Formats: sequence, structure tokens, C-alpha cells
Amino acid sequence: MKKKVILIVLGAVVVLLTSLWVANRHFGFVGQMQKVDVGRGVFPWKDVEECIDERAVELPSRCIWCGRHKKEIHFRSPSYTWENLCGVASDLTICEHCRWQYDSEMTSRN
Repeated sequence: MKKKVILIVLGAVVVLLTSLWVANRHFGFVGQMQKVDVGRGVFPWKDVEECIDERAVELPSRCIWCGRHKKEIHFRSPSYTWENLCGVASDLTICEHCRWQYDSEMTSRN
């Protein structure tokens, strides 16, 4: 009897976790900023890393993947993008450990 109950509970947990994973993969978690899933983000990570400095703000919200605190940085694309009239600046929420870009609010574009 106990084994049957445990198997039913485990099956329900597997179904729930699978549903959450699918929902996050396609729609993002409700109540969370939606994860940008385009090659692990909109901006190339090497450009993002160059913008992480002492002005980065550690946020109280945590990464849904690793549980570490997210950071908000001011992203500015490399100088060649501005010279070619395709530069962008943005306030960007990231997980530095997982290299996920959660949210981006564009502040400037040329």
C-alpha cells in the first residue's frame, strides 16, 4: 500500500516538473521575468562580460536555474557597432553563473 502511494506521488511530481519545464521553455514562468532563449541571450556573452563591473547591482531575485542572485548591469555594445550605426545600450538582468539574460530594457540605440 505504501509503495503504491509513493509511486503515485512520484509520478505526480514527475508530471508537474515536466509541465513546469515545458511551460518555462515556451512561455516563461508566471511572476518571473521571461528568460530570453535565443542562443542564451540577445547579446553575445563576451560583450556582456565586458560590461560587468563594480556598478553591477545584485538583485534580490534569484536565477531559476542555479538559485544565485541575478545582477543588473548597464550593457553597451562594442564601439564598432556604434560606428556602423547599429549600437545599443540597455539595462540588462543576467545570471553571471549560468550566463542567462533575463530581461533587457533598451536605453539607447543609434
